[in-house]
Amino acid sequence: PPASAPMTPSGTSSFRPDTNSPGQGQNLLQQYSEPWSLPEMLGSYSGLVLSPLATTGLILIFAFFILVNRRDLRDRILRLAGDSRLHVTTQALDDAANRITHYLLTPPTESA
Repeated sequence: PPASAPMTPSGTSSFRPDTNSPGQGQNLLQQYSEPWSLPEMLGSYSGLVLSPLATTGLILIFAFFILVNRRDLRDRILRLAGDSRLHVTTQALDDAANRITHYLLTPPTESA
């Protein structure tokens, strides 16, 4: 290939003739890769499918353990806030939980 041929990511040069020059025809030669075998195709597409499924699985596992141990988690948060304001922290957490529950369970209304 000529010295001005652009380099491809693989390090090989690709030559494209200048079709705008007078007197030169178009180069109709195209390269085709070998068709993929079934294992190659499955390996390629499995990452696209398995990644979101794995993320969803981890979220479900964490949600399960949070829901099963929610009283224990609440007590731990209260202990982090300190013993001196235990009553106020408990009320704040209960109020926040009630507001979030109300927000999530209230159907949306249409505004004019």
